[in-house]
Parts: sequence; C-alpha cells; structure tokens
Amino acid sequence: MVIESLNLSGLNFISNLKFNIGESVSIYIYSKRIFNNWDFNLTGNVVRSFVYEKNIEKIVYGVQLDEQSVDSVLKYFLKDFVSKFSTKRLKSHFYRACTLDRKVESSEGVELFSLFNSIVNDIYKEGVTPFINDLTKAFGCHNYHLYLFNENKNKLDLFRSNSEKDIM
Repeated sequence: MVIESLNLSGLNFISNLKFNIGESVSIYIYSKRIFNNWDFNLTGNVVRSFVYEKNIEKIVYGVQLDEQSVDSVLKYFLKDFVSKFSTKRLKSHFYRACTLDRKVESSEGVELFSLFNSIVNDIYKEGVTPFINDLTKAFGCHNYHLYLFNENKNKLDLFRSNSEKDIM
C-alpha cells in the first residue's frame, strides 16, 4: 500500500487489495529517521475508489479519516513533514496551490467522477441536509442557499442554513 495524498480529514492510498465503500480501515504510518520517528495509526472509512491509471491491477481508495483532535499526532506529523521541505520546494507547491497552475491528468477525471458519484449516492441515501452540513463545515460558511428541482411537485426546493427546507 502506498499513500498518495494525506491531510487532516482524509487520505488517498493505492493498493492491490480490495476494500468496500463504507469499510472501516486502519492505516499505520511510521518513519525510519534517526530523530523524530513517527509511529501512529489513523482510522477512517473508505468513501470512494477507482482504478489506478498507471497500473489497472491497483485501486486508488479515498478514505475519510475519523475526526482528529486539535492537537492530534497527524497534525504534528504534517507540520514536521512539511518543515523538511526546502524553501524552493515549498514555494513551488505553494504557488501551484494558489494559482492552480498545473496540468490536469486524465486520471483526475476518473477521480472527479468517483467523487461526484459518491456525493450523489450520499444525497440519495441520507438526503441533502447532511451533505449541506458537511459543506458548511468544509467551507467554514454560516449561510448557504441551495435550490434543487423537485420533479414530483414541479418546483424548486430551497435548502438554506437558517431553516432545513422551504418550498418555493
């Protein structure tokens, strides 16, 4: 297993093992440095998967990590990891993140579709309210308005932050 990306709320890993969507996973992270060795577990649930473009026998899994505390080991690990970057490398990553000046790989289309499919499935299973609540947390917003077309009533349903549901 190889970790492809990691942040405080989730990670992607590449594996030839099979995991089901919704399956709980535990990921062991360690480093082999002389000083500041890291050795800890992360837990979460598989939320999406797609075939790894460079090797069709492998699968990329997206994991939503269990909520981390304010002073979690993961937070300190990420700080330590980034602190090892050279100034040039940090500037390069920071510039790319700020400008989105990068080439889109064809594999990202597959990942985007997988993410979109996961979102749509969650909305159908749990309704739109939990999804919107997750968006408000992710974007740190206090006010939102979302209009969804209701085919049965031929009207727009308004979902907003100050009431669960209004019909227009």
